Amino acid sequence: MTKVNLKFAIMLLGVIALNTLFISCSDDEKNEINVTISKENIIGKWDSTKIIDGVYDDYEAPCPKKQEYIEFFANGIFLEMHYDKNCKEKPDKEEKWILKDNQLIIESTDKYDNTILSFRVFKFEKLTEQEMLVTLIKEIEDGKIVPQKGEKFQVYSKRLK
Repeated sequence: MTKVNLKFAIMLLGVIALNTLFISCSDDEKNEINVTISKENIIGKWDSTKIIDGVYDDYEAPCPKKQEYIEFFANGIFLEMHYDKNCKEKPDKEEKWILKDNQLIIESTDKYDNTILSFRVFKFEKLTEQEMLVTLIKEIEDGKIVPQKGEKFQVYSKRLK
């Protein structure tokens, strides 16, 4: 092989190698679920924001000094923590949470006879050690399916320390 052909061959191999590297390392192919969907990876406090049709909810908390959050407890209790304008804790109703078929189910039950009043089923879109994104796929209240009105309802959460 002549010197010119050898340089051309080496350069061509370099270009092919670089193209292969860039094509195979595309961010588009990343799996958004990089931890196991399990109770252990969900338990804890999360700062969350509602997203409707891709638009973040612009909810302003009545107490800017305190961060509102949701919390998943090991015993299956789910709680939304809010604060009033005097920055006093004001927990929302206590609900139950379970994982079934890699879906998150939040149940509201009657505190006297434990009958299920409503439940929401969420599909995991993203779950890492620090972030969670779920999409509502079904909601039932008083035994009836609640229509979704064509909106895509999601909850994006970041783990709190």
